[in-house]
Amino acid sequence: MERIDYIDEWNIAENYFSEESLGKLEVNMAMGNGYLGVRNCHEESYVTEKRNMFVAGIFNKFSKKEVTELANMPDISKISVWLNGKRLTLNRGRVTQYRRVFNYRNGESVRSFIWESETGFSVRFIFKKFVSMYNKHLIVTEMTAENLGKQATMAVQSGIDGTFTNTGSQHFEEGEKRYLDNQFLYLQTQTTEKKTKVALATCHKLNKAHQTEPSMKRRQLYENKEFDLLENETVTFTKYSLLKTGQDLEYTGKDYLRQGLIDELNSITRERYRDLLSASATVWEKIWEESKTEIRGDTQDALLLNAARYHLHIMTPVHDNRLNISGKGLSGEGYKGHTFWDTEIFILPYFVYTFPHWAKSLVTYRLKGLGAAKENADLKGYSGALYPWESAWLSDGEVTPKFGGIDVVSGKRREVLTGKIEHHITGDVIYGLMQYLKATNDIEMKKNAFSLLMETAIFWTSRVNYNKQLDRYEILDVIGPDEYKEHVNNNAYTNYLAKYNLDVALRAYAESKNIELKNKYKNQFNIIKEIANKLYLPVPNKEGILPQDDNYLKKQMIDLTKYFEAEEVNLNNSYFSLKHVPTA
Repeated sequence: MERIDYIDEWNIAENYFSEESLGKLEVNMAMGNGYLGVRNCHEESYVTEKRNMFVAGIFNKFSKKEVTELANMPDISKISVWLNGKRLTLNRGRVTQYRRVFNYRNGESVRSFIWESETGFSVRFIFKKFVSMYNKHLIVTEMTAENLGKQATMAVQSGIDGTFTNTGSQHFEEGEKRYLDNQFLYLQTQTTEKKTKVALATCHKLNKAHQTEPSMKRRQLYENKEFDLLENETVTFTKYSLLKTGQDLEYTGKDYLRQGLIDELNSITRERYRDLLSASATVWEKIWEESKTEIRGDTQDALLLNAARYHLHIMTPVHDNRLNISGKGLSGEGYKGHTFWDTEIFILPYFVYTFPHWAKSLVTYRLKGLGAAKENADLKGYSGALYPWESAWLSDGEVTPKFGGIDVVSGKRREVLTGKIEHHITGDVIYGLMQYLKATNDIEMKKNAFSLLMETAIFWTSRVNYNKQLDRYEILDVIGPDEYKEHVNNNAYTNYLAKYNLDVALRAYAESKNIELKNKYKNQFNIIKEIANKLYLPVPNKEGILPQDDNYLKKQMIDLTKYFEAEEVNLNNSYFSLKHVPTA
């Protein structure tokens, strides 16, 4: 049986449980709404799981020696279940009829299976959950348990767990834990460096008489519910969770994170799971209707396209133009939640041509980051504005780590050069901006963007080198999009984007009617014009190949055959097999 089924153009299914590949589907079936994102972990715990929940823009630095990163929130996804003292885990007992279906149309995950414990108790479980698109602060999970065997004592533990970290880096204080009105679990904490306040509240509803006992530990607070599950009985356990922060645009003071949060959650818990899901699905339907796309004849292709579009929406914080898209969205710790050139080149076009009002939010983030870009240029010895290779909060500036992983051969930490010399990011920002302006003719944005165009063009005037012998300007010692090629000269992609940046700045200057602003840049105009006219642009050779850089076609070809044919490789006396490494 195939592990994955492509059911139709909106639904994907996992047909059996595999602990070894949990991470892949935690991401592929991730849930979110642009404000927050949650990996799709199972409710019961496994060693190989990676529980992550992020709120866009909540960055924090663990120490002065580390760079800022999206802080992994306290977890609300775990629900532990016991039957007659035996913990529910799919690694023990007998599991049948397992199936997890994820619906990219409405963002709902539905997992079902029959679990028979080692002692013979048999229960059919159904776990449903979604992150609301209607209320960006809301997450709802519903567990149904149907007893298929003899009577058993069932216990459920669920709550808020603040012990989770960013692979060891804890970004939150211990916080204030409360059990309010004998039903609301409440945690208010703050990030350790930036002191950004975060509040979470959870409430559980169980449609059967039961005993409840709250428990609190360091950074943890739970409700423990216990009851008898009778023969052929079905019970439903629903978990409602709200998360808000002091960084929210709606933040109005301490009541927003305390009584206002509890009052809202109290109102929500009167709603049924299916009604809350329906409200969220209605928002999704408006999105799909506005961006209607049809692929005929190939269900799998249509599914993959819809999955990609779904992820674009759950990773993009269009609710707040102080924020932008993280390198791994809101689905994991990769790239530390930083923003790269990918936004402008790969993601922004989708929003420009389908949701221009949301594209404007992404472009505005770059406009608001002009001050940090100017500071970044100054710190690196340039003029104008150099956008950080990795961006986080608007005022953070360059947040690229100085060092990466350990070189397995030398044992030394590898220096990360992208933040130092991968400067095409500035041209990428301008390209994205101009694509938006071309598609929308946003007059207000065009006026606001004038200084951005001029300052980035001024950066390139300070970044070029004049080749007197050839009477041309060149861009030396850069990293292009191919990051395996460091310290190259005249990277074609970088040079062409720099030329584009210079040209649009000249055009904006000529078209502007703002005399005051034009006077500000009057002295730089002729310099920009001269460099734009003489900037070297590599051209295709006689074979029609446009080389990446000056020396790309001079590099020695390396035959890798002997490496792929080797059974094992010795790296500092550590062996690993290449037997199953693909050659392409």
